[in-house]
Amino acid sequence: MRMRRGIGLILSAWLLVYMQSTLSGWIAIKGMAPDLLCVLIMLTALRMGPLAAMRIGFLAGFLADCFHPDTMGLHSSCYSAAGFAGATLRDRIYRGKLLSQVAASAALALLLVPLVAALRSGGGFFTILFRHGIGSALYTGGAALFLAPLLGRLVFPADAGRGYQP
Repeated sequence: MRMRRGIGLILSAWLLVYMQSTLSGWIAIKGMAPDLLCVLIMLTALRMGPLAAMRIGFLAGFLADCFHPDTMGLHSSCYSAAGFAGATLRDRIYRGKLLSQVAASAALALLLVPLVAALRSGGGFFTILFRHGIGSALYTGGAALFLAPLLGRLVFPADAGRGYQP
């Protein structure tokens, strides 16, 4: 079961990085695109804990760095830190509730999207936060409404329907 979950996480990370890198120009609204990896990292953090979330964050970030080699290492460090940050919410919210997962994914995107953009461009964090971060976080939350249940069924099938687990 653990091997299947690990393979599912790796394939999901690869697919989401590919979708985010290739489709972001098509689905972006005024420069704001959803961060699909935040949904996967948050689900992993909520279901498996900080170490697994940091590992999948690093892997997804490394794959994203392969699409953006000019800033190699930026995504892998930011997404692994996002895995740790997402795992701090693990005991504070209802892990099995969709609205909690959506809100946590949006909050993670609210921190992560402006941070990555500010580090990439050398601009101010707060300027990018108000210009792109809030819209991207709302867009990520909307995408999480559809993506979280799908990933929950595909990657974490044993956890489906259990609700909150202490």
